[in-house]
Amino acid sequence: MFHPNLTRFIDDAILPLTSLDPAAFWKGFDDLINEFSSSTRDLLADRLDLQTQIDHWHDANPSFSQTDYEQFLLSIGYLLPQIPDFVINTD
Repeated sequence: MFHPNLTRFIDDAILPLTSLDPAAFWKGFDDLINEFSSSTRDLLADRLDLQTQIDHWHDANPSFSQTDYEQFLLSIGYLLPQIPDFVINTD
């Protein structure tokens, strides 16, 4: 299921340095791939959509101001508005 080079590398170079059972590792790895592959595909599609919009914008705006570019990036959701400073506690 995984590329032979990856399998060989994990089996020969990584797993011997750990106390992990190879069968358990590959089962867990397979489970992670299955769990996140759909959302990863969606995120990659979103990224491609953003990049396409950015490429088109640059084609249509060969000379532009930084402000115009930032406004465009905000309008497509590539950038988010700046929020006030905040503090995170880890107590």
